[in-house]
Amino acid sequence: MIKKHDCGQKFWVEERWNGLTWVEVITGFEDENGDFIEMQEERWLMECPKCGEIIYPTHLTKEDICIV
Repeated sequence: MIKKHDCGQKFWVEERWNGLTWVEVITGFEDENGDFIEMQEERWLMECPKCGEIIYPTHLTKEDICIV
C-alpha cells in the first residue's frame, strides 16, 4: 500500500509476518521524478529522503487512491 509522510513524501509499505504478529515494513519510496524506488532491504524505520525526519511505517498516512 502507498502511505504518505507529513512532508508529502510517499512510501511503499507492506505487511509481513515476523513469526509472532503482522508488522508493517517500508519496501520502497517515491523519488523526485515520481518513480517508485524498490529498496533491497525492508526497513522498520528510515530517514525520510525529503525532510530528513526518522519515520516508522505506522506513523504514515494511507494514501487514498481514486480510480474513475
